[in-house]
Amino acid sequence: MPRKFNQQQVKKRKESIIAAALKLASQPGGWIRLTASTVAAEADCSYGLVSLYLGSMEALRATLVRAAIKRENYDVVAQAMMAGYEVPAGVRAKVIAHIAGA
Repeated sequence: MPRKFNQQQVKKRKESIIAAALKLASQPGGWIRLTASTVAAEADCSYGLVSLYLGSMEALRATLVRAAIKRENYDVVAQAMMAGYEVPAGVRAKVIAHIAGA
């Protein structure tokens, strides 16, 4: 019989997976090396849970960009921008200022 989880457990696990992905992506070159397998290893969960909660790698990366913007993790947002992800103009300006050291 499959184990059932309540919504709070699911939300907590999903957040821990996103936090693990942010940690990996925050490293120099982390965005490029990010895979569902590396996220799963960092989050101490299965590849299947990463896919279940965040979907495809494209969906994972989109979620990661939103989380990085929300948490003002401009190192990750900068890497995402370099990989071609669009971000709002106001965020783009903050990333440029962050990179410039302002």
